[in-house]
Amino acid sequence: MKKVKKNSIDIVRFGWTLSLAISLFYIVDFIWGFTLPVDVQTKYMELLSIAYIGFTGFDVLSFILGLIQVFIWGWVIAGIFGGIWNKLGKK
Repeated sequence: MKKVKKNSIDIVRFGWTLSLAISLFYIVDFIWGFTLPVDVQTKYMELLSIAYIGFTGFDVLSFILGLIQVFIWGWVIAGIFGGIWNKLGKK
């Protein structure tokens, strides 16, 4: 395992942690959408279709596309935040 400096962030570990956490929240959010009343569920589906590319409704394909997107976004955010943190943390 790679040794990490005292004030730096291990971007690989941070990427996995953030991506899995965001994916878990997405799964809970998707399941929660089924519990909403039909009129609210329609508006909620419109919101999700804005947030996720290819989201068309509460079906398997939309679920998988959204899950892939949040997983990738977790890595992007970890890379950006971790890179900035490591760059600014050098003394």
